[in-house]
Amino acid sequence: MPLTLLGRPSSVNVQKALWALAEVKAAFTLRHASAMLGKGPEYGGSNPEPLTSTPEYLEYNPTGLVPTLIIEGEGSKPSQGIFESATIVRYIARKYDADGEVFKCSTPEDEARASSWMDYCGGNLSDTDGQIPAMVNHSTRFAEKDRDPAKLAEAVVGFSKRLGLLEEQLAKTQAFVAGQEFTVADIPVGCVVNRYIVAQLVLKERHPEQPLDGKVDTPSIEAWYERLKERPAFYSAVFQSELLHVRMKGADDADVDLPEWYKEYMSS
Repeated sequence: MPLTLLGRPSSVNVQKALWALAEVKAAFTLRHASAMLGKGPEYGGSNPEPLTSTPEYLEYNPTGLVPTLIIEGEGSKPSQGIFESATIVRYIARKYDADGEVFKCSTPEDEARASSWMDYCGGNLSDTDGQIPAMVNHSTRFAEKDRDPAKLAEAVVGFSKRLGLLEEQLAKTQAFVAGQEFTVADIPVGCVVNRYIVAQLVLKERHPEQPLDGKVDTPSIEAWYERLKERPAFYSAVFQSELLHVRMKGADDADVDLPEWYKEYMSS
């Protein structure tokens, strides 16, 4: 069944869906959507138009947020919209990787273990007292004159203090979030941690004088993150998308095969 993903690659939640789709090599069309339609300034676009508040969009996703995955109906069957990023990732895994070849979640127990960490991420890492939004705001979203490197550093340091349980888990597994194999649990956690890592890259490149006093060291997370970067799906859908988001160099020069949606999006 044809798939259409509505969202923008600069959204950490859209990155989760893009990464999952890339892992299973599912064909899909990316339609740009946010509170405004049209490429955002970080992608060289202009002239935005409303989209997510339209009746057409709300029919598929009543929250008016992104992402939304539309599964086109066949015959008399109507199209269906799936929303909430974790649900979209679970659907992709169940639909396109039922045997667990990619995500290693072929049993209910495997799914439950991975799903527990997905839910933990949603409640304990994504919702971080404004630290994740502050990283985005002071890296790229605010006008340059309003960006404060001290507040960016404060957000990075504060977020590092929330990573204790994840660090313990990865020190235990020495591999991936839910165990020895890559699973759907790595996707939401990896996307959030990527934003945290890229925020540090922004500080290092643009504000090397800014200290990160009090930042907690997380060697097991950093080793896991390097393992994620070895996956072409993560590199293109998440890491490169975030570099573009914060306008950093190196987004397009990696020796990886870029997916078609990425090429089409950047050339449109």
